[in-house]
Amino acid sequence: MLRAFGKLPSMFGAPGKSLREWMEQQPLTQVLARLAEATTTLNQHFEQLKQALRLRVLTTVREQLPVRLAAQGETTFGLQMRHLAHALGQEERRSLARTIRQRYPVAMVDEFQDTNGDQDRVIAQIYRHPDALAGQDREPATLILVGDPKQAIYGFRGGDIRTYNAARADILAKKGRLLSLAVNQRSVAPLVQAVDALLQVRPELGDEVQYQPVQPSARPHPALVCPQGVNAGPLRELRMVDQSDEAVQTAWAIRQLLQQARAGTLGFGALKADGRACVEQPLRPDDVAVLAVGHHSLDAVQAELERLHIPYWRNAQTSVYASPMARELVQLMEAMLNPWQHSLLRRVLSGLLGGHSLAELQALEQSRRALNLFAERLSQASEQWSARGSLAAWSVLADPRDATVQGQPRFWLNVARLSGRTQAERHLIDLRHLLENLHQQHERVAGPHHLLAWLQQQILRQPRGEGDVQRPVPAASGVRLMTIHASKGLEFPVVFVLGLDKPARAADAGDLKFFQDPQGQSRLSVENHEERVAQHQRRLDSEKRRLAYVALTRPSHRLYLVLQADPAKSSSSGNNKKDEKTPSPLRYWLEAGAPVHLPSEPLQEHAPEPYDPRSGEAPPLTARTRRRLTHRGWLTTSYTALMRQAQQHSTTVVSAEEDETADDEESLQDALTAVTAPRPVEAPDLSHLPICFRFARGAAAGDCLHQILENIDPRHPDKWPELLENRLRDAGLYQSPGQIDELQGWLQDIVQAELRDQARLADMDYGQRLREREFMLPLGRHHDATTRWKKIQQLLQAHRPELAALTVYQSEKYLKGSIDLVYVHQERYYIADYKSNLLGLEDGDYDLAHMQACMDHSNYWLQALIYQVALHRLLRWRLGAAYDPARHLGGVCYLFLRGMRAGRAQGVLFWSIPTDLLLQADQCLGQALPGETGKT
Repeated sequence: MLRAFGKLPSMFGAPGKSLREWMEQQPLTQVLARLAEATTTLNQHFEQLKQALRLRVLTTVREQLPVRLAAQGETTFGLQMRHLAHALGQEERRSLARTIRQRYPVAMVDEFQDTNGDQDRVIAQIYRHPDALAGQDREPATLILVGDPKQAIYGFRGGDIRTYNAARADILAKKGRLLSLAVNQRSVAPLVQAVDALLQVRPELGDEVQYQPVQPSARPHPALVCPQGVNAGPLRELRMVDQSDEAVQTAWAIRQLLQQARAGTLGFGALKADGRACVEQPLRPDDVAVLAVGHHSLDAVQAELERLHIPYWRNAQTSVYASPMARELVQLMEAMLNPWQHSLLRRVLSGLLGGHSLAELQALEQSRRALNLFAERLSQASEQWSARGSLAAWSVLADPRDATVQGQPRFWLNVARLSGRTQAERHLIDLRHLLENLHQQHERVAGPHHLLAWLQQQILRQPRGEGDVQRPVPAASGVRLMTIHASKGLEFPVVFVLGLDKPARAADAGDLKFFQDPQGQSRLSVENHEERVAQHQRRLDSEKRRLAYVALTRPSHRLYLVLQADPAKSSSSGNNKKDEKTPSPLRYWLEAGAPVHLPSEPLQEHAPEPYDPRSGEAPPLTARTRRRLTHRGWLTTSYTALMRQAQQHSTTVVSAEEDETADDEESLQDALTAVTAPRPVEAPDLSHLPICFRFARGAAAGDCLHQILENIDPRHPDKWPELLENRLRDAGLYQSPGQIDELQGWLQDIVQAELRDQARLADMDYGQRLREREFMLPLGRHHDATTRWKKIQQLLQAHRPELAALTVYQSEKYLKGSIDLVYVHQERYYIADYKSNLLGLEDGDYDLAHMQACMDHSNYWLQALIYQVALHRLLRWRLGAAYDPARHLGGVCYLFLRGMRAGRAQGVLFWSIPTDLLLQADQCLGQALPGETGKT
């Protein structure tokens, strides 16, 4: 009502002048009008205050985030680029840029139009700096920037088209070459010509970006045959009567196209010799895409496609914890923890997993036998859950052996049967995804109750991280639904574009505004500066035009533009500046009188029947015969994979470290648990033992110890407590502050223990150690794989106990791994590998004899030899002709952490690998083929 009184001057025209004057003279009207004016002014002040608060928050986050992350030993990709750009810009760091340039003399940067200032400064300091152009390097560097400024649409992510423009000008000023692509290889000629004519009317795309005319490719395209002819009307419009109908009318138009394809009148084909066109491949839902500016329009189209039973595919935006399967798992886990509570059992049995109807549940209530069997089954699963994890529990529940008993559910089949054809795959994939996430979390959370609480919390939060978003359905087919931003770089035969004809709200004076300062830097402001508002508006309009360009160039055969009924409705109205509109991107070209004819598709007045894709009898299924094995010459192996193969093809049982997690990305224990169970330790009460013996065992505990030793600085024990607490909490192993004190004592034993030649971890500079050194060794030509490991085994037999048979059935090309620590002592390079094996509960269990027995039993000699070969190749590449393995290589230390003691060599096993053994092993592992260098 207050807004209405505030608009009194514009509510009455000339015929109502006397009425308006009478209204204006009334005391109540005058009070309300002043109140409306004051309310408007106050709202403007509040809006400015809100934007100022946003700016303050953004500024504070920008300042504090690096400090907070640095305190936690973390960083982001953006901060890394900023720090690198700053370091390269310092004159004393020019050698770093020279080293990078010599290591990578040719650099190609794709999608360069989306780079920001920090990224470009890194590239410029390395490849466009005067040093790089002066010819001082041993090899001239080459920089290739690939980008299309017309597709610079990621300003909201930090991409800055002005960065592209400045880099382009810099390269041309330094006599660089500019190569342009003037031929469209994607689309058929009629569509290329239509879009080209539309864009040439107003080629300015803002920010000094100009559209350049293109020509269609001469290469043949399959023709789109329709009742009007071949490639007829490639650019069409759907003009709405009501704006709210655009999603519904788009779905109806898609259904009409699919019905024509079903009738055989629309599809892809070719012209015959007599000039007639023939449909050879009908148009499928996969050939159609709907592109929109935002997800709201896509949601509406998706809803109508679902009603019409038209299959669709959409990029996952939903958290897997928002799926029905997440709630089903919560119900199942609650029943597992309370298996004799029948209300929980009935809830599971009536859901997607249980699959029971009301009648079947009533029958179970009467017999009770099947219900009790299911309760017993849940109880067994709960025991497995506590002992071995969620996947072990699921194997008990999903075991179909007792499914013949009346009332026992078969979970996988029930999900597929009850959810129907369209949703079965979705539910099954979500179920598997959730089970994997639960299994990973089981290693960090102590106990089933905590794991259930974690899952319930995830359902409330619905995170959308990399491992939280729903996975795509394999071979997903249907109409493609995606935003224009997501469609960049893709192509589709038929495209419907929504939202480009909608006017955008003009930038308000109180909005956060991007502007460019005199130094050319992008800044944020909330000040009511007229030029900044105008500059911000030009920036928004320019990016919207480029967004429209991306949408117009996605189709290969036909493009539908969804337009509003009356352009006049897009104009500004009223006195409220916040309601003002700017012309839509499409109107920018259409109202300029482009010489383009847009055939208008007739709108449908009544809702069509659901789409039925069936047409006649289904063709017989055929499959090609597989004539040869798939080429596997580029596969990768590791020490863990070798031990798995040895275990699977040998009668000798090979034990392994229970908490081995840092040697490879796979746990060796996980590879062997299917064959042998871990050895029980006869220690019913370990509370009286030192923490080194009673510290947790398992993959999570071993990984925790490796991370602590990787990040700890032995010279600054004052920083240990915070690091220890953070790592223990991350692993779910934190107990009390007293535990931290005990761990510090254990760590002092580890860092003060004597390694080889009186070396100690405590004496090593933190910045000079190489921690978690990954390597990828080329293994030479793949036809040597069948004999390679037999030769390695024969070499080790002369030095160490016999290895298990290393049977290799695939031709690996690379050998990967990760060395825990490489350090230098007395000008020699040593390898240290952390082992958290529990060899016993006394110091005497970690003498040389016991450690050698563990090395023999777990084949660690092979692991040590592989690591030494990796370091040998690295030093040979780094040191060049000065390298001498007999002089530079020290050996390999295996550190059995639970037995290490300060001032003693206990718990340390050292192996000085003979040079002849090293060189022969290097030869067997594919020693340096010409032009082939190991990545370490």
